[in-house]
Amino acid sequence: MSNTLRVGALFMQAGTFIPRSLGVETEECSPGWKWITNLDGDSFDRNVRNAGWSFFFLAAKIQVIVWGHWTDKLVGKAIKRVLARARPAQFNCLEVTELSARRFCGIPYVHLSAHSRHIQEGAVLPGIAERKRANAATAWAMG
Repeated sequence: MSNTLRVGALFMQAGTFIPRSLGVETEECSPGWKWITNLDGDSFDRNVRNAGWSFFFLAAKIQVIVWGHWTDKLVGKAIKRVLARARPAQFNCLEVTELSARRFCGIPYVHLSAHSRHIQEGAVLPGIAERKRANAATAWAMG
């Protein structure tokens, strides 16, 4: 995954309803989440708006650090951690905004930052209680 994972990569909760016209291709990446492999954040946003839907960007940054040298396994671990942190907010998408290899006192680590995104048909972002109900209904319909 990490060989092709870049800034702008999008992850979407499994079962999220989106317009078919978007032509989204996904790959399983973590329980309950899919990686959108054929579109980055900007192109997905443009396509969503052209379809008459909304794709919200939330300002709060989610950051994780995973100690060790950059490997596919380590980047995958960072993705799983950031997706776990995103889940409580009940937004249905996540966009990677920074992915880098760094060092602290000579010790290597991977730093990943992301922002929550939310796709929906309406133009008004619902509160957390409404998002929880919608996500629960989607999970029940998928099960």
